[in-house]
Amino acid sequence: MPNDLERKHLEELKFFDYMKRNSKESDCYMQNIIRMRNRVGVLIEVKHRIFYFKESKAIRYAMCLYTPAVGNERSVIVNPVTSKTIYIDDIDSDNILSDREKEILKMIDLGFSSKEISANLNISIFTVSRHRQNILEKLQAKNSLQACCTAKSLKIL
Repeated sequence: MPNDLERKHLEELKFFDYMKRNSKESDCYMQNIIRMRNRVGVLIEVKHRIFYFKESKAIRYAMCLYTPAVGNERSVIVNPVTSKTIYIDDIDSDNILSDREKEILKMIDLGFSSKEISANLNISIFTVSRHRQNILEKLQAKNSLQACCTAKSLKIL
């Protein structure tokens, strides 16, 4: 089950990134199959669908729906208006963070402060701060520690 949670998280990050990059695809949702325990503790397969809602062109809300799964479907992004389907596996998770963001996140993981990162990379501390904010947003993390843990578990870092 932990693998299901990691896979679900990565797929949600890919979908979040896809929705941010493709602003015209506002009617899309992501659908995947995960395992959950029922009331008596037995693992069952469940269809998970997530919808993101935009407000002023920014994603503000998310809604998840869970229903019993029928069959073993691949994880997909679906646009019900155009019937367009994109397989999540075809979206590269390496693109969630830019190369510079990965570089900065590695340095954060090694314990470097923003000031030290700024000096080592010869960039402004304000640029480092902006990259840190972007990393937290893209990985949907609350702090740098959580971002590092998420990136490692998803093999982004």
